[in-house]
Amino acid sequence: MHPIERLRFVARSTGAPPAELAFEAAEALASLAREPRALVPACRRLLEAQPHNAPLWWVSAHVLAAADPEGVAQECARRLLGDLTPLELTYALPAGARVAIEAAASALAGLAERPDLELRLVGGPLELRAGLAELAGGIGGGPPGVGHRPDEVEAALLGAGLVVVEAEAASSREMLLRPVGADLARAAAAAGIARWVVVGTGRVLPEPLFARCVAGAPGRVVEVALATQVVGPNGRVDPSAGLDPGDCPVPGSLSVAPRRR
Repeated sequence: MHPIERLRFVARSTGAPPAELAFEAAEALASLAREPRALVPACRRLLEAQPHNAPLWWVSAHVLAAADPEGVAQECARRLLGDLTPLELTYALPAGARVAIEAAASALAGLAERPDLELRLVGGPLELRAGLAELAGGIGGGPPGVGHRPDEVEAALLGAGLVVVEAEAASSREMLLRPVGADLARAAAAAGIARWVVVGTGRVLPEPLFARCVAGAPGRVVEVALATQVVGPNGRVDPSAGLDPGDCPVPGSLSVAPRRR
């Protein structure tokens, strides 16, 4: 498939995990790097179509700022593919914990290997069905799991020792959560329950890129301080010091925000 066609596929995709789309985009941009004049419009079109996909912003920023865009795109793809965040969460959760978690969280698959946990999944019907099936395929039939609809957040929190939600994007000070995740985190904070936020590779952006990524998502942006722990590819970190965007650049070619649809 020609890289432009592959990028069009990414732009049109709905419902796919953000990191998977970013991985596909990184590989396509690596192939397109031999046509450098095509990189800027290609990235801008991707971000117009997928404005809230933080890993796509992360990949685009790295590629457009690179002296070697092909090599950097390949490195971004490797880092996305090798994201250790789900594994770090699996190891970090305390033994026998009762956990309320978003059914759509990408880290859910790893928890199927923790039969000692008791999980309360919160999400829509399709997310619950997929999440419970994922758990059932784990060791010894996986951890016991119960599904709750988004309007049953309070029931999901009864007896829970902690809540796990996933950030779709983050900056040093703020995070973009899904609606269910935002409701869970706020309700847990009100109830005094620990809140762990999963922040995978490519989710932490410099402030200017984060602002563009979250534009048009009211009610879903929360302060990093809402989290009691953040779990990322390097394990658990204390969010009180803020989140570090690391080496993510802010290229001038992304200085103009994409048009919102």
